[in-house]
Amino acid sequence: MDIQKGRLMHSVLVSCFLALSLVPAAFAESTAASNPNDYRINPASIKIEVVEDDITARSRMVPLSDPDTFTPFSGALLALESIVNITTKAWKVIADNKPVVSVNNQYATAVPFGLQSWTMLQQWKGPKGYRFKFRASTYAGLTAVKVDFLLTYLYGGNYNGTGKYLTGVSIVPLSVSVPWNTNFSLGVEVPDLFVINLGTRANPMAGMMIIMNYSLRGLSHHEARMIYFVRGDGKMKVLNSPEDIDKQFVKMQND
Repeated sequence: MDIQKGRLMHSVLVSCFLALSLVPAAFAESTAASNPNDYRINPASIKIEVVEDDITARSRMVPLSDPDTFTPFSGALLALESIVNITTKAWKVIADNKPVVSVNNQYATAVPFGLQSWTMLQQWKGPKGYRFKFRASTYAGLTAVKVDFLLTYLYGGNYNGTGKYLTGVSIVPLSVSVPWNTNFSLGVEVPDLFVINLGTRANPMAGMMIIMNYSLRGLSHHEARMIYFVRGDGKMKVLNSPEDIDKQFVKMQND
């Protein structure tokens, strides 16, 4: 009899616990339905602050082993003035509000055509780092999305004293804070067309466009691209701002 009472009490406690655990979610959904502006992301509020952060870059630099997507040009003549990316072309950084595990060995390069590995170059400088602070607020003015990630790279590598090349160009997630009703994703593209030689044939200098695609999905949906450009001399340039990202890419896609 005591065993049966114990089992009954256990079942009652479990049921109470499950019922109570559903209360916050139900309350949140009810609140969101009655006050949607407290939860709906306002695209006009999206801001991205970029600050130089070499200290974090030194501690969070991706391991520079050859990634799974490594594609050497076997048998090709080395052309110092023709600059290509021989490693990763595109990868995910954050998916469903979580850092992607494989991001730890995903990076791009801008090195001479015909090179078997970036390790054949010498005198690398850096790493250089830029911290991106992505912030978005609701229509009610409440800060809802706080995501920090790091652009990091080595620069200035040369081949027997010639050229300034890039390696280890990567985006590293640092922190992700997103509300329960919102999904944030971030991916990276390095188009082959925009891995270029900014210098001359005699003194080549690598240039690389980095496109970061982000998506915010919840009670509202917003997608856009951020475009940046890094150079073999270590400089980084912002090619657009959060305010005009959509306009630039709608125009580019329609051209």
